[in-house]
Amino acid sequence: MAHRGRVRNGVVVLEEPVTLPEGAEVRVELAAKDQEDSSLEAKYQELVASWKAKSRFISSPVSADVRGNVAQMRDLWLRWGRAEGYRW
Repeated sequence: MAHRGRVRNGVVVLEEPVTLPEGAEVRVELAAKDQEDSSLEAKYQELVASWKAKSRFISSPVSADVRGNVAQMRDLWLRWGRAEGYRW
C-alpha cells in the first residue's frame, strides 16, 4: 500500500495518520512530478551554463511580465534552446 506525504525539515510527513508495525521495511521515493521537475531543473542549469560559456549576446526569450517566475522562465529558455538546436 502506498501513502503520500511531503518532506518538511528533512522528514517525511504523511498526509494521513498511518500505523505501521515496528521494524517494518518501507520504501520512500519521489513522486513522478518531483522527479520530472528535478530533471528539468538540471537540464535548465546545464543549458544556462552552456549559454554563458558560448555567448554573451543572445536575446532573452523572457518578457518583462514573466521575470521573477522561475519555472516559467526556465520553460521559455528550454523552448528557446530546443528551437536553436541545443541538445542535452
